[in-house]
Parts: sequence; structure tokens; C-alpha cells
Amino acid sequence: MASDVSIDLNGFRILGHIPFALASGTIGINATFSGVNNVSVRNGTVALFGVTNVALGDDGVVENVRTYGATGDGIDCGKGCLIKGNVIYGNGSLGLSLGGPTAGYLQNVLSDNDGITAPGAGGQISGGTSLGQNLCNGAVC
Repeated sequence: MASDVSIDLNGFRILGHIPFALASGTIGINATFSGVNNVSVRNGTVALFGVTNVALGDDGVVENVRTYGATGDGIDCGKGCLIKGNVIYGNGSLGLSLGGPTAGYLQNVLSDNDGITAPGAGGQISGGTSLGQNLCNGAVC
């Protein structure tokens, strides 16, 4: 994986297979390698992986992606990330795990993720800064 890459799924899906994914510890899209940043994932579905569905380093963007069924987090992203317009549900841990307050999220719908986070996030989000219009288990978050 290299920096400055944009992955447009164009409505397609990347799906894992949970029994296999659990055994192998898979990540659907993994751009967390040392020195890799500014990766974007857009317009499709990434689901059913054994660790995390989408994992990006710093300055990443995840937009218009549906992610569900990971045994870990739905989306992990480092500092300076933007997570916008996604549907994130049914993951075994957090919906979003973000690298500090410089990462932002807006217009996302999160539900039924099983993570434990700070009060008000409903087990859906860790880190980052809400930029507004997010819905967590039916309540504003």
C-alpha cells in the first residue's frame, strides 16, 4: 500500500468470511503501514472481516461506505481523518476508533456496535471530534 491513494468501490462490496477471518485475523482494507497516509475509501461496502473492516493511517477519508459484521472495529483511522456519510453497524467492538481530536466525523449512522466508550457515544465511537449530524443507536452523538 502506498500514500496518496483513492479507492472508489463504485458501489461494489469487499466481503470477508467470518470463520476464515477469525482464524486469520484479517482486515478488509488495511492502510496502516508505517509512512502510509492520505488514503481514501469511498462508495461501497466493506464487511465481515476478523479484525477491522477499514483501517487507515493519518489523513485518511472514509466516505459513503457501509461497514458491518467485523469482529473488531468497523473503521479505524489515525490523526487528521475525515469519516463522513457512512453506515456502520453490527461490529463486535467500536463503530469508529479515531486517532485523537484532530480526526472528525459527520453525517454517520452507527448502531449495534459493541464497543465501550465515553458517556454519550453509546459504545459506538472512540476519539475524534463530532462535526455534527451523527446518529448513534437512534440518538444524536
